[in-house]
Amino acid sequence: RKVKQAPPGMGWQSWLALSLLLVSWMPASHSQVLMPVVETVVSTFVEHGHIFLRDFFRSWLAFWPPSFGPISIILENELARRSVEACFDSVCSAPQTKLLDLRAMGSVRAKYELKFVADLISTADVLAFFDDDACLDDHVIPRDLITPDGRLIARGVKTGFNQKRYMPHSKRFNLTATASYMVEFPVLVWREMLPDFRAYVNHLVLGERTSSVNLFFQSMGRIWDYNKQHGLCEFCVLLNFAHDSPKWRKRYRFDLSPETHPMHVISRHHFISCEKPLHFWERNETSFLAQRRENSLFPWDSNTWGLSQGKEEWRMTELEVLLAARSQKLQEYLSSVPRDNVSWYVRCGPEIDEQWAACTQQNTKGPMHLKQVGEARARSAKRQKGRHGRKMRHGG
Repeated sequence: RKVKQAPPGMGWQSWLALSLLLVSWMPASHSQVLMPVVETVVSTFVEHGHIFLRDFFRSWLAFWPPSFGPISIILENELARRSVEACFDSVCSAPQTKLLDLRAMGSVRAKYELKFVADLISTADVLAFFDDDACLDDHVIPRDLITPDGRLIARGVKTGFNQKRYMPHSKRFNLTATASYMVEFPVLVWREMLPDFRAYVNHLVLGERTSSVNLFFQSMGRIWDYNKQHGLCEFCVLLNFAHDSPKWRKRYRFDLSPETHPMHVISRHHFISCEKPLHFWERNETSFLAQRRENSLFPWDSNTWGLSQGKEEWRMTELEVLLAARSQKLQEYLSSVPRDNVSWYVRCGPEIDEQWAACTQQNTKGPMHLKQVGEARARSAKRQKGRHGRKMRHGG
């Protein structure tokens, strides 16, 4: 895409840096990216034969290529596993059900600690962890997850409330709090890294360099008191461990905002409900890119970064170029893969969405929880707007 002149506010050095960034982001062909086997992992619970899983699955079925790997639901007892299997018995894209009784191993909070031992029930190269309140924004392509040289991409935020809230979590594990990684899904973890993490924790607490699961949960009990502390940011701990580890740091590319700009995101977190997805060939790409213009950078710091630097126009120009480049690469990718490998929705037909919905409950905590979430978001937005206004008045 040719650009005749730099937009206002951008010097030639900045424009050159942006051009080099985009060139490095776009490979000549998606075939250059060798995809490992990726297993999507989501934890949930079962009651009366229904999985309590918010509708994250709607965007996953629409945008996740089947060739990437399966999706697994981790359950804690055999009865729950049988209930799930019975419900999905005739469904085209039935999830794998896996039994992992963490409480029997000594875990206090299976919701958080499942991620540390997921290697016990998987043989995939990479584990892609999703929270069930995350929504994919668009078709996922290989370059969203992995670099041409085989490194996983970890996206994080180094500023704002999200980082301050979770910074102490990593420090309790004697890790450098490089960023918060509770920002975008999936969170990608090399399966073989998990035993190394358990060995690190056991050595830190007990002085024994072993990946023993039983000892690990003993160690966790000494590091983290769930009765006194906020829920653990397990993804922050895992990826900050990877960042500190000479062995695993070279297996990742860390895209940390606001250092990395522009930074495209592929999902949003803490959404009560995922919108009905529009596939690439169903939408007007110009309108779609215009809508994504405001939510395609991390919402925790992107606006603050642009305004504080006096470069709002520059930031939006960067984003427009990046989105247009990705749109072109997405079109190339979708035209290069078999039709039934575009997504599960395409492979199985539109009825797949209804079949999954019949086996799940979208809301785990009831209407009151949804109301509280909405009110909390409104208060947070009001506080952030007030802080920004004060900074602008004082020349901040």
